[in-house]
Amino acid sequence: ARFGSDLCRFGDRTFIRGVLKVPFAKREGYFGWGVWAEVEQPVFERYLDLYSADGSSEPEHDGWLANALSAYPQSSRTPLRLQFQNATERPTFSVDPAVPGALYHEQRNGIDDARYHEILELIGHPAE
Repeated sequence: ARFGSDLCRFGDRTFIRGVLKVPFAKREGYFGWGVWAEVEQPVFERYLDLYSADGSSEPEHDGWLANALSAYPQSSRTPLRLQFQNATERPTFSVDPAVPGALYHEQRNGIDDARYHEILELIGHPAE
């Protein structure tokens, strides 16, 4: 295994760290999940090629959520779309539209403050 804070290679499997943003519905901003996406080798190699460059104009790539998010049961292995960013930002991840469910719905429509506080409780972060 070889890993760092942004990339991981575990045998034949490759992973990229990024942010899965869930916007707030009634105010500016978003809740950002720092998560890992498992990707195919060509996507991993392309990310390496663009690691110190601006990849934001790159087309989206496929991946799968490698984490289980406590606020979204059975979220592990959810198909994702990865969008590379510039050299100072991690890629952003969005749930593939072909996979309806709570995570997809909340990422598209946003969450209210009550749901935000519920998520904070679920991940062991006391509400502000």
